[in-house]
Order: sequence, then structure tokens, then C-alpha cells
Amino acid sequence: MSTATQETVIRLATLEDLPGVVDAIVALREETIWKHVAFEPNRPHILTWLMHTLSTQPNHALYVAVTETGVVGIAGGELVTEYFVPDVLVLHEWGWWVDRAHRGRGLAWRLWTALMD
Repeated sequence: MSTATQETVIRLATLEDLPGVVDAIVALREETIWKHVAFEPNRPHILTWLMHTLSTQPNHALYVAVTETGVVGIAGGELVTEYFVPDVLVLHEWGWWVDRAHRGRGLAWRLWTALMD
């Protein structure tokens, strides 16, 4: 998908994307009920958790929407066994967000469908 000035690419996150992903996670928090919970996001812990989980857990995935300026959207989740039907895997989403300046262009849908695939 292209914007007027730059192309946005949806792809699996790389190690180089993770600082921008942490920024996106913090921004996502500010738009949800979690902004009222008194704690500061622990950026080093989030970064370490992402690096460890994405490199060692094949059932986890994190997609990013990136432009020439960096990460502008994220969608992450994991495949888990459905509690009551153990033969069925379901996607447990742990984060889905697009920067306000990039909303209204279908990026959230593209991130979601990439994660679902």
C-alpha cells in the first residue's frame, strides 16, 4: 500500500524493528484503559521479552507496518490450544495498533490478515 509520499510495507518484525515496536506498545497503552494504571512501562524488559519470545517460540508472531521513517503499526499474537476443544488452535492477539497519522488506509486490516495467515 502506498501513501502520497511513502510506501508502507507489512512484514514480520526483525531485530532492528524492536525499539520501534516498544515505542508502538507504549503508544498503544496510552490509547487504552491501561493508561489509567499507575506504572511506567519497563522498556528494557519489553525489548528483552520480545527478543527472547520471538526467537524461541515458533507459535508467536509479530508483524510490523513500516515506512521509510520506521515502525508505524504492529500486530502480534500466539497460537494456543483452545481451552475446551484441544484439537483446535486459536490466535490469541497480544497487541494490534497503527499510528494515528497512518490510520484510515487499511493498515490495521493488513496487519491483522498477515497475523492470521
